[in-house]
Amino acid sequence: MRRSRILPLLVVLAATLAGAAPALAADNPVVPTATTGAASAIGQTTATVAGTIDPEGATTTYLFEYGTTTSYGLTTAAKDVGDGTDPVAVTAALSGLTSDTTYHYRVVATNAAGVTRGSDRTLRTAKVPRSPVTTTGAAKEIATGSATLTASVDPRGPATTVSFEYGTSTKYGAKSGTATVEGFGNRTVSLPISGLAPYTKYYYRVVAVNEKGTARGSSRNLTTLRAPTTIELTSVPASIGWGGSATVGGRVQGAGVGKIGVRVERSDFPFATTTFKDVTSASDGTFRATLGPIWITTRLRVITRSTLVAASPTVIVHNRLKVGMRAGDKARRTVRLSGSVQPGVGTTVVTIQRRSADGTRWVRVTRTPVTVRNAYTARYGVVVKRTRRASTFRAVAVPHDNGAHASGTSRELRIAGRVR
Repeated sequence: MRRSRILPLLVVLAATLAGAAPALAADNPVVPTATTGAASAIGQTTATVAGTIDPEGATTTYLFEYGTTTSYGLTTAAKDVGDGTDPVAVTAALSGLTSDTTYHYRVVATNAAGVTRGSDRTLRTAKVPRSPVTTTGAAKEIATGSATLTASVDPRGPATTVSFEYGTSTKYGAKSGTATVEGFGNRTVSLPISGLAPYTKYYYRVVAVNEKGTARGSSRNLTTLRAPTTIELTSVPASIGWGGSATVGGRVQGAGVGKIGVRVERSDFPFATTTFKDVTSASDGTFRATLGPIWITTRLRVITRSTLVAASPTVIVHNRLKVGMRAGDKARRTVRLSGSVQPGVGTTVVTIQRRSADGTRWVRVTRTPVTVRNAYTARYGVVVKRTRRASTFRAVAVPHDNGAHASGTSRELRIAGRVR
């Protein structure tokens, strides 16, 4: 066949097939495509559900199935989505729902080829607004004049104003600042209060108010901190004898210091460790504590047993040697003076002194080292001349032990004058 005749025949055939395509699609429809979308505008009893439908070229209708289970049970009215070949967004308004309830839903598309159901999705309807629910919480950041109060509040919907009532009794009388919360579920609320008195018990409770009503939490309490500032020591001995006791007295200054706990810290030479004794002050903050026995020079300091700590200056209480003296082996012109020194410090030197004739001073007579018998005792002994008239003697022991002990003095001993 000649080429000039073939080309017109092909053109006629193509035109014929093009006109037959719509007829073939109508005679052989394809099931639609259905995709379930997200819900929106969810209220207490209403919601809007959405989906996407592709009719696949055949006349298609759609509806939504919904209910509280995957059995659904309820449907929206069927609507026409056309016979196009592109996806179409569809929606439906649901009403008559129950508040605070989970609903299942899906989109369903139908044409002559069959039915397509989208996947299951869920929505939860809103809760009904109600009066708030409150729980008073523990106080925190408690100081001498302030604290932070806490509470748990469920607004149960509406905007809710939260505050605290507080005071020194359950009549309260004072009110904190406010905070605003809304929605459903517990919210933690913290609000500061100030202007409180030190070491005072305060009662408080949370109060929440919204358009549906007022809720008050249970009463709780807190005690503000004491506010000691300084400790004045009014009586501390400068020195005590070996094995003796020391009484420390003083007063805590500040607010809320009545019946405050006081700790007397003691650090014995060479001051490497610390021991303590606890006492309680009187209602005016005064205190007394006796420590002993004390065998060596010690440092003392007093502190308060409180969150805010006040402290006294550190003082040193020297520990004096204990010195004895007696007269023996009396001769016409001499007398032996001897005694013990406690403790037994080998570097101790004993000086024998005689009071001057006018009684105004002590005159050195002689000096002698001690003989150590053990850690607790040393001894000394010297012979001195008697004076023409009766004289008064004493022994002064100096330890030379780097400050572990202080000098000690014996009792005064009256010795008769020499015998002619």
